[in-house]
Amino acid sequence: MISGVILMILALVFWFGMAKDPTEESATGFVRVFKSIFGIKGYVIMAKTLAIFCLLASLSEFYNYFTK
Repeated sequence: MISGVILMILALVFWFGMAKDPTEESATGFVRVFKSIFGIKGYVIMAKTLAIFCLLASLSEFYNYFTK
């Protein structure tokens, strides 16, 4: 149950936090390098894809918790 909640929070952070304002400078070097390689549009697509995967994983965790 706790892992499902954590994954749901991560999905919300990825969807609303990371993809909200992609043009501002990043604090970490990895994100800055990722943006320079794939561009802003690739960064937004990656953030939304991660959010969808986290959402699906959290739904799976909730399903396993409530059915078993």
